[in-house]
Formats: sequence, structure tokens, C-alpha cells
Amino acid sequence: MVTKAGQATTCMTLYLKDLEKNKIKCTVFGDMVGELVKLAARDDVQPLIIVAQLFKPSVYLNEAYIQNTRYVSQVFLNPNFPEVAAFRNRLVKL
Repeated sequence: MVTKAGQATTCMTLYLKDLEKNKIKCTVFGDMVGELVKLAARDDVQPLIIVAQLFKPSVYLNEAYIQNTRYVSQVFLNPNFPEVAAFRNRLVKL
């Protein structure tokens, strides 16, 4: 993909889903794509848990979505946060 500024970048679209089955479209650009591709290619069957901070909400064609912003957004993939451990425990019970 080529940005408005004429720079080449990669992008990936994901659909994030919570325990209540709510989904939101998430578009990730740049270096974060490589990190996600690497984790998605793993052999285990554990769900990939993504914690996204400081993503920008947008609406396009009446669909709400979020996307990362350069230098600000952070993505944590399968982090060891207490909240993630509690989320995993709820997933196991489902």
C-alpha cells in the first residue's frame, strides 16, 4: 500500500472479538503487521490475545473500526498482564 505521502507501507485487517461476541474491525499498519504475522503463523492452538492501546476510532461506509497511529499506538501480543490471565480463565470456561 502507498500512503498519501507517497511512502510504501504494509497493512492488515483483523476482526477483534470479545467474550460477549462483539466484533470490531481493526486495521494495523507498518511494523505491527510483521509482529502479527509472526504470531499468527505459530503452531499451537492457543487464541491470540491482542491488547491495543491508543488506537484511533474511525467510521467508513457506516462501519466503525479502529486503526493504529504512527509513533503512538501500542500492541501487546499475548501479554502477561493480570487482566489477560483473567480473560484466559474465562475463555477456558466457555
